[in-house]
Amino acid sequence: MTADKKKMKVLIVFMLLLLITGCSAGGNQGEAGDDVSDTEVSENQTVILPEETEESILSSIEGVWKAGEYIGFIPFQIYENGMWDKNAGTEEERMATYEEDKERAAAVLPDFYFEIRENDAEQYIYVTNDNRTYASPVNIVVSDRAADDEYSLFVQRTVEGLDLSEEYPLTYIELNSFVYSEEENKIIYEPVTLILTADGQFLLLKEGAFYSLEHSIQIEIMSGNFSSMTEFRETVEQQYQWWEESGAIEDMEWRLVDLNGDGIDDLILQDIRIELRPIVAIFALKEDSASCELWDLNDSSEFSFCGPSGELMYTAPYSGTEIAGEPYWHYYYDSEWNKIEDFMLMRTVVDSSMAESREEFLQRYQEFIETNPDMAEDGNYYSRYEIDLESGERKEREALSYEQFNEIFEDVMGMEYFNLLGY
Repeated sequence: MTADKKKMKVLIVFMLLLLITGCSAGGNQGEAGDDVSDTEVSENQTVILPEETEESILSSIEGVWKAGEYIGFIPFQIYENGMWDKNAGTEEERMATYEEDKERAAAVLPDFYFEIRENDAEQYIYVTNDNRTYASPVNIVVSDRAADDEYSLFVQRTVEGLDLSEEYPLTYIELNSFVYSEEENKIIYEPVTLILTADGQFLLLKEGAFYSLEHSIQIEIMSGNFSSMTEFRETVEQQYQWWEESGAIEDMEWRLVDLNGDGIDDLILQDIRIELRPIVAIFALKEDSASCELWDLNDSSEFSFCGPSGELMYTAPYSGTEIAGEPYWHYYYDSEWNKIEDFMLMRTVVDSSMAESREEFLQRYQEFIETNPDMAEDGNYYSRYEIDLESGERKEREALSYEQFNEIFEDVMGMEYFNLLGY
């Protein structure tokens, strides 16, 4: 969570506190429009927020969020008397159930994420479960301290070792998570509460457990939200929007791979229509931003690929006439996203019949044949070249059999050699 977002949250909740204490411009008005009073709102009274204030709150926390670390669980007495009341068994049995629920909450984070974005059809929060996304209605409630109302709305919003309800003015953002039940063939709604505190904490409460919230740049990018990008954003957004509108996005898939060895997974967008799954884009992810390191719309003349172990290859085949080549550069990125090639595989196709005569072929390709005397006759030839990491120059050619060529290719790409030239 960035410092700017924290400051914004502090400011907004401070404004809400002014609303609660009657110090804002929300005082009662007489019929003639004169200010009658700024009476304090009772601690048990729900504050009704103007629509623009609700929008400000949600705007301050725009983005994609997921559960971070487990913080704690509601106290047992609240567990028994509130929304999570089991109403069965002895106190010892209920306590045992309570401890089981605590252990489960600490061990397994909630498997869903939600996105807060600009107003769209009067819905603000979009929740995704099992690759299904639903728009959730939002209810925003403000309180300056715990209140024992009929819904146990505030008194339950506390956690062992962290008495939120007493220390801070709180904003409760209530929504639903959704789970589709195959067995019941319907959507099951599970209540979730986001808690925004005056000191910048942004917490999630679900089924009695409290979690921190993490801003997920990864999920933002995967959902087509490129707001975290500072460069190249407009181009990416326009193209991605076209893919969504045309349905082309259905032919692509996302992968998470650490490509530059910094310990943070990067995002690869691949075209799944081709067996080798050419790379369309690579996004480098950081804590609060993303950058596009590769953007290739695949014009069928060059491709980059990522094998199952995260190794990269690039090819730009050329058909030529009598001699055609299909090179595969094996490369990687360093920590600064410099592209470094370390070896190249090459399939070369020699077909002298495309020349007017054998003599013309030998004359035109005299230098090539002198350098590669074993490739003077028609056929398919396979080679490997080590690449000098400092100069980028190819070293001496190593002739390979097809089996040797294919073994290296398959080790990198996880499949047998794929003939892009078609012959």
